[in-house]
Amino acid sequence: MKLNFSFLLLLISFNFYCQTGYIKGYFIDNAGTRVECFINGSFLDFNPSEIEYKLTLESKTETIDINQMREYGDNSEYRFVRYEIMIDEFRTGKIGTDKALYYVKKKVFLRELVTGKANLYSYNDSGSMKFFFSVNGSDTPIQLEYKLYSFEGVVSQNNNYKQQLFNNLKGENISQDTFNKLE
Repeated sequence: MKLNFSFLLLLISFNFYCQTGYIKGYFIDNAGTRVECFINGSFLDFNPSEIEYKLTLESKTETIDINQMREYGDNSEYRFVRYEIMIDEFRTGKIGTDKALYYVKKKVFLRELVTGKANLYSYNDSGSMKFFFSVNGSDTPIQLEYKLYSFEGVVSQNNNYKQQLFNNLKGENISQDTFNKLE
């Protein structure tokens, strides 16, 4: 009986986990056409290269990829914009062997976190979080440099993101000390 109850509980948990809700949202295709739809909610946690959507909740699931759309979101909290950026693919949280970041050019969706004179974006690829910024409407966001690395057995941090932000925002009455305190 105890085994059956455990199996039933596992089955119910798995069923809830597998059910992904569709939320009201939109995407903008390459021609600039905005399509109102329902987006699979699991595509709002990470930065995928494709999304699943339905035109109505009763319609069949369709897929659209990064080469076919330039933006998607949920009309309020989430907005993902396509960019071709330089990104360091080293996993956040791992410890490297040197301080340097090694960039590759990649087409990705970045989630807009803050917009204004300076914009802040995030990129989350299976739990590896990276942040990007742009200032005064520049076209291509730049990765904020952060990396854990080990040198002669001592773990250190490349915290160059503080200097990047200071250099780009120093005319905004923000002190160097404010940037040094960022984490």
